[in-house]
Amino acid sequence: MPSEAEVRLHRAEMADIPVLVSHHRRMFEEIRAAMNRPCGLDKLAAMDRSYGEKLGEQMPSGQCSAWIALVGGEIAGSGGLSVVSLVPVPEDSCHRVGYFHSLYVEKPFRRMGAARAILEAAKARAAELDIRRIHLSASSAARSLYQSSGFHPMIEAMGWRRE
Repeated sequence: MPSEAEVRLHRAEMADIPVLVSHHRRMFEEIRAAMNRPCGLDKLAAMDRSYGEKLGEQMPSGQCSAWIALVGGEIAGSGGLSVVSLVPVPEDSCHRVGYFHSLYVEKPFRRMGAARAILEAAKARAAELDIRRIHLSASSAARSLYQSSGFHPMIEAMGWRRE
C-alpha cells in the first residue's frame, strides 16, 4: 500500500481534461447514489460536455486550475480551483474568490493523502493569486477533510436554480 509520501501532483493540462471530466462525473454519481438520488444519463452527458467546455476555456487563462494526483505512477484523483467574482465582504475587500470543486479520488487510493495534497495545492494557488477566500460545496464524505484543512461551515448560504 503506497504511503502519503508517494502522492505526486501535477498541474493538469489540456490533455488531462478527459480525466478531470470523468472524475467530476464519478464524484456526482457517488454523491447522488449515497443520497438515493440517481441522475439520468442524459443529464450526466450534458454535464460532462459543459464541464469539458469550462475547462477548455478557463484552464489556458488560469481562471481554472486543476491537479492530478498520482500514487505509484497511477492516476489516483483530481480536483480544481476556479476564480470567480463575488461581492466584497468586510473581512475581504476583494471580489475575486476561489471556488474549489470536483475533488475525486479513486476508491483504491482513498485515505492515502491524495485529496489533501490536491486541496493544499488549490490553497497555494489561491495564495499565489492573492485570493483570500475559497468556497466549496462539501459532501458528507469530505467534510472532515475540509474542516481539518481550515474550512468552516457557512450556515448563511442558500441557493436557487431554475428547473
